[in-house]
Amino acid sequence: MSVAAAFLLATASAVAQRLDSFPGVYVDSRTMRVQQKVEDLFDAGEYKRALFIYENELAPIGDKYAQYMVGYIHLTGAGVPEDPALAAAWYRLAAERDNPHFVAIRDQLMGSLDAFDRGRSDAIYSELMRKYSDAV
Repeated sequence: MSVAAAFLLATASAVAQRLDSFPGVYVDSRTMRVQQKVEDLFDAGEYKRALFIYENELAPIGDKYAQYMVGYIHLTGAGVPEDPALAAAWYRLAAERDNPHFVAIRDQLMGSLDAFDRGRSDAIYSELMRKYSDAV
């Protein structure tokens, strides 16, 4: 693993541990229970189950932290193959509301991708926007 990739993973991990799911936005009690459940699963190493919940229950309702965590799981290869281009697409979606932490991590990862992976990320991001963006 390169020094830049190691730095990015360390930064992403630190953000994952300290951000709330919906910074500054009201969250209903059911969503809070789902968020706690998925965090417990992730902490217990149940990465595939956590990914399923992040991607299918929380990301579709606009949970930017969940969208970030989908990217984080793909970046780190937690239960899935590592895929920086896919991770970058999810990070781009998570940064949609200009949260400074998500923007910084998105920009770091996008800057580390080669032209091929940036193109892959663009295509994936376009599809994710059609499904999960705030505009939807």
